[in-house]
Amino acid sequence: MESNSIRQALLSLQSPAVVPDHFAEITGLSKDTVRGMLNKGQLRTVKVGRRRMVNMLHVWLLCLKDIDLNELDAFVFEGEEEP
Repeated sequence: MESNSIRQALLSLQSPAVVPDHFAEITGLSKDTVRGMLNKGQLRTVKVGRRRMVNMLHVWLLCLKDIDLNELDAFVFEGEEEP
């Protein structure tokens, strides 16, 4: 998984689950790549009605496990000022 694409998706997280086409759009991955990741089990899904949706909370957790919390002090969110 492209970590920069996934991190960008996390910054725009508005829903705990999104349809695969929207996940592709917000990560910059192709729809075919996302479908392949779903078929291989690389992305977790939830069933909402008849739709299979990407579990964005699981994607969050995958990204957060790689973050060194000691480095977060140096991270400034867009639009925020440094202390």
